[in-house]
Amino acid sequence: MINIEDLDPDLDFHRYVITTEASDVRSLIKPLEKFNIIYLLLIRIYPDDSRIALSTHPQASKHFVKQKYYEQGLCGNFESYHSGNTLWSAIHPCDFFHDLREFFHIDNGIIITKKNPHYCDMFYFASTPNNQKILNFYLNNMNIFDSFIKSFYADKSDIIKTAEPNLILYPSSHKKDNMLIDSMSFSIDDTTPGFSNSPFYQLTKREYQCAFQLCQGNTAKEIARTLAISHRTVEKYVASIIRKTNTKSAKQFIALFQNKIRQ
Repeated sequence: MINIEDLDPDLDFHRYVITTEASDVRSLIKPLEKFNIIYLLLIRIYPDDSRIALSTHPQASKHFVKQKYYEQGLCGNFESYHSGNTLWSAIHPCDFFHDLREFFHIDNGIIITKKNPHYCDMFYFASTPNNQKILNFYLNNMNIFDSFIKSFYADKSDIIKTAEPNLILYPSSHKKDNMLIDSMSFSIDDTTPGFSNSPFYQLTKREYQCAFQLCQGNTAKEIARTLAISHRTVEKYVASIIRKTNTKSAKQFIALFQNKIRQ
């Protein structure tokens, strides 16, 4: 195990699986290439806050370490995270994502977090800067990514085993990931405390998609463009959301939802 502050990006990086196993990681996302997914970064965090990282683009990971972007966020401790999905665009301004776009032609991504008592996996998927339509694809085809992740767990454990001897430890001062945690990472399912009997559970898939976008601060017209529907239809969904959750306005709904997911 090595502390990331002691890692020399120019001298030590070749020892780590994020570089040496990049070809294997690239082969993993071949099934997603037909959907214009070009980037995968998998970060696995263990309860002791050590982690491994696998990337299709090791030079981007090297850049992350060299610029010390771990000091800005995206590097919280194990207890900070829960399962959920977060669009990169929903995260507060992030220099690492800016550099991915400018220097590596990677953008329009999503983070899918899967947590269990033994580890927390964060799958970063992304496309190209000019492919904004991929955001709508994420919202309407999460089953594809769920299937990909299930297949990864079933068939690709050898890559994880190869990476485990090369654990990285982040500084103890960087325990909370303000960027990602505050960006409304959430999902609702039968295991989410308090939701199975709550009004939120009554939302349809489309209403939930609108609710997600609404909580990111998007207007009805912006939501309409993302979901490829009319803004009038979005307004009807929002009205239904407000009614089903017994709130009086979109602002009150957002406040209620933010409070609920943090419980």
